[in-house]
Amino acid sequence: MKNIYVHVNDIADIREREAVKFAQETLGQDWHSSLVTYRLESEFQRDWLAEVGRWLHFASQNGFLDEVLKPIGINFRRLNGSSQQPPNPNDLAHLNLQSRLAEAQTAYVLCKTGWQFGEYEPTTCAQNTDADLRLKNAYGESFFLQVKAPDQPGKVVNHKIVEGEYDDRIITALDKARANETNRSPARYRALSTTQFKPSVP
Repeated sequence: MKNIYVHVNDIADIREREAVKFAQETLGQDWHSSLVTYRLESEFQRDWLAEVGRWLHFASQNGFLDEVLKPIGINFRRLNGSSQQPPNPNDLAHLNLQSRLAEAQTAYVLCKTGWQFGEYEPTTCAQNTDADLRLKNAYGESFFLQVKAPDQPGKVVNHKIVEGEYDDRIITALDKARANETNRSPARYRALSTTQFKPSVP
């Protein structure tokens, strides 16, 4: 498969300041997670936060922001994660947040590079088929996507990453999705991992 490199600024639809503000207002405060709090407030995380804001803004424009945010209520923010310092890269609240954002990220990136948005959690999918998104290609053909975000960043110990970047998790998640859908999915069904997108931001 050929890699295609697109800088995030080349597909940005709103300015950085607006995107950062939208992310901060949308995700709220009171996170019991030093890592999430750091990423929402630190100037060093501004590039990442701007991207998150653009994903959320895209979700808002296409009518599925409430569905993305539904699980991220006050209890989610307070009962998950850790307030330890320095922040734990594998903080549970942060991992859960990234997982919740994965579908919006996927839809945003693909629709800014040639695809057309169809549905979030599509109702037009075949019966018993687990699909997160329906997108259309340039010919108007619908493709159903299942998005996976099973990995975690890990920690750097002695110049090596430990407790993270588990390739086997990604492979297992994708294989499971393909196996579950082989006999009951529409022909145009794809399983994607967000690790297939490598944005030019931290």
